[in-house]
Amino acid sequence: MLADTMQSLLRHAPLILAEDAERAVRAFAEMLTISFRAGGLTQNQINPAHDRARLLRARALVERHLASGSLGPGLLAAEMGVSRSRLYDLFKPLGGVSRYIRERRASRLRDLLCAPNETRSVAALAYAAGFATESHASRTFREFYGAAPGRYRRQQRDGGASWWAAAPAPALEPLENLLPALLEHP
Repeated sequence: MLADTMQSLLRHAPLILAEDAERAVRAFAEMLTISFRAGGLTQNQINPAHDRARLLRARALVERHLASGSLGPGLLAAEMGVSRSRLYDLFKPLGGVSRYIRERRASRLRDLLCAPNETRSVAALAYAAGFATESHASRTFREFYGAAPGRYRRQQRDGGASWWAAAPAPALEPLENLLPALLEHP
């Protein structure tokens, strides 16, 4: 079946519109994956480098849409052209899609709270970081940094040293490693 599909794609390649070519390639890649799985191989055994590239692209999309209330697994899967279950598999090493998004929003909120010239309220900063409510932002921030955002901000402005100042930022790959994926897929 796979060979027939490949031959058909090659035969009809000149007739495939440019805007449909990417979907055709994705469909063929899915068929290839199904064939490999039927042979007992897992997705990670098929092409781990491709998975890493997809994860980098997904992380870049998270950064791009972080402030959006619609950011979630559905949006990411749709923009990447993968199934939700495939997206969940990609994010498993990072604790899952939702956890990763919460982690990034908490980190963004922390950056905003520490900005020396930032005068907006904690609630406004929480919304700017992509949280739907101030209470959700507070719970999430406390989960990752051990303090409420307002208290964290006050402590940072009063000199920065405190029992939670040493709290590690979530272990994330530096943003500069995501730049190639951002530039590759507008």
